[in-house]
Amino acid sequence: MSFLLEGQEERLQERRVAGKYRKAAVSCWFTSKGRSIPQLVKYEDEEGRIRCIRQIRLLKAEEKYFAGIRMKRYDCCSQEDGIRRNFILLYHVEEGTWDLVLLCEEKENRVNCSE
Repeated sequence: MSFLLEGQEERLQERRVAGKYRKAAVSCWFTSKGRSIPQLVKYEDEEGRIRCIRQIRLLKAEEKYFAGIRMKRYDCCSQEDGIRRNFILLYHVEEGTWDLVLLCEEKENRVNCSE
C-alpha cells in the first residue's frame, strides 16, 4: 500500500508541454516582492540564426513539477509584424537554465496580444 502526500498527486499528473523546444537566454525583471517577469528571450532557430522576442506579455506564471523536477512555467505571448506568438518559458530551477516552447501563431485580425 502506498500513500501520496498533499500536492504529490498534482506533481505526478504534469505532462510534457507540446510544441517546438529551444534552449533560450532570458532576461527577467524581478519585482520588490520577488516575482519574476520575463522581458526578453533569445534563441537559435532551425537555420542557426539568433532570434529575439521582445514586448512579452505574461499571461500566467506558476511553479510546476515535470517528472518530479521543479520548474517555473511562464505562459506568454508577443506580437510582431501582425502575428501573435504564443509560447511557454520553462525555467529549470535547479539547473538555472531556460527552455522556450513555441506554440501557435495567429493573424492580427483574429487575436490581439496587447489586450
